[in-house]
Amino acid sequence: MVLLLLSCWSTALLVGGPKATVPPLRRARAAVPRCGFEVERLSQDDVLEMNVMNWPGLERRTSAFSQSAGEDEVKMVYVKEGEAVVSDADERQTVGPGNLVMIQGGETKWEVAEGSLTLISLTAAADEVTGEKASPVSEPPPDDLSLKEVALLLGGGLIFGAILALVTRLAQGT
Repeated sequence: MVLLLLSCWSTALLVGGPKATVPPLRRARAAVPRCGFEVERLSQDDVLEMNVMNWPGLERRTSAFSQSAGEDEVKMVYVKEGEAVVSDADERQTVGPGNLVMIQGGETKWEVAEGSLTLISLTAAADEVTGEKASPVSEPPPDDLSLKEVALLLGGGLIFGAILALVTRLAQGT
């Protein structure tokens, strides 16, 4: 039993265990904006699939404000209630309930229409939203096993197999 545990432990050290990954966020149809913002209308199915109602940022606004995101991140803002005019240096667009505003690499100004505006937001790394890595050098490829490591793994497997066969024969009484 000790050899079994040692064999499993050494294999895990040499080969490496499973790596935790963050699944890419499911984006709706529009492309992720580059240096600005994009607006798109989400269906109820999109809202459920993207789990919008569980995003961490919930706020109610009654006056003008601004929001921004860096080059390597995307701020997704879902308009739950109310209307506003969103603008940056290049464009101006009216948004209302059901709209998703995606901001990347810039700042947007929001002018709240009558009443108030309820927003739900989430900021994520751009590569999580697109499902692509930011750059190919961000994660080096795994190293191949050396001949010594292969020999140790093979030897450990053979020893474990022999011990298991011996224990099985003893348990059967032959």
